[in-house]
Amino acid sequence: MTDSFDSCWSTDYWLRHCEGFRVTTEDGETGFVDAVDLTPQGDAEALVVRFGREFTHSVRVPAAAVEALDSVDETIVLGPISERSHRRGNRQLESLRLVPGSD
Repeated sequence: MTDSFDSCWSTDYWLRHCEGFRVTTEDGETGFVDAVDLTPQGDAEALVVRFGREFTHSVRVPAAAVEALDSVDETIVLGPISERSHRRGNRQLESLRLVPGSD
């Protein structure tokens, strides 16, 4: 677990470029990132994730709901999605848990 990432390939970078990454939720549901919604400044605001047996259900998930990101395995783990996580800026992206060796 790392609190900071000393590389140009930071968590911010991977959140902005995670299309196609596999997504798992705390209840075991799996899906994939279909698109990334960016702010006018270019930061990841939300992920559009496809779920369902045939990936036909799209859900817009706030970037703040990302608990872990592994750029090597191209996987994302989502934590609980609540009204609190929908508020912009409630958590800094630098505080995300990075999987060791995901640089």
